Amino acid sequence: MKATLLKREEIISGVWYIKLTTEEEIGFRAGQFFQLTLPNPKYQDNRGNSRFFGFINSPTLDMTAEMITKVGVSAYKRTLGELPIGSEVEIGKVGGEMTLPADTNRPLVFITEEIGVAPLMSILRFVQEKSLPYQITLIYSQPLIFTGELAIFSQKNEAFKLVTVMGGENLPDYIPKMDNGLYCVTGTSGFVLPTVKMLREKGIAPNQTKFEVFTGY
Repeated sequence: MKATLLKREEIISGVWYIKLTTEEEIGFRAGQFFQLTLPNPKYQDNRGNSRFFGFINSPTLDMTAEMITKVGVSAYKRTLGELPIGSEVEIGKVGGEMTLPADTNRPLVFITEEIGVAPLMSILRFVQEKSLPYQITLIYSQPLIFTGELAIFSQKNEAFKLVTVMGGENLPDYIPKMDNGLYCVTGTSGFVLPTVKMLREKGIAPNQTKFEVFTGY
């Protein structure tokens, strides 16, 4: 699917916000990711010209793909950083199972760090827009971005609880044990894998856990 680069902005030091628009519906669910291909890249390496990024926008904006990514020195990031506004890119595969369960009575616990919060923002924005009755706890380690928006969500919605954790070593202290809860973990492998291991040690079963590891921030 063809898309147009509408905006690229360094919203905090070292992190880009990027907005793409399309002429047809993308068709994604809150929490999913998409493949972004840069045709005829200015810089090239053996990793190719495609990467996957989580949507940060609600699927109510179904002809828009918004994302965040860390500024980088790879060929892909250098090309992305120099791409003129208005350039044509390609949105390919859309996927990912980090989505809302059908049962709105099932408590959700989201656990993430830094910009691993990206796909969770798609979910939270969708929930807020649609006033969906999910009970959600977001445990945000090393909070880096969207903290103001998340604080407003927590003030407006009694069913949403925001917990910020500045030190990763005490993360287990903040994670509630819910027999029927669904625990969703996102971030780098260095965060996700130890966190999933910790959930197992707390007695949280594999069928209560979803996780996605993001690379190439």
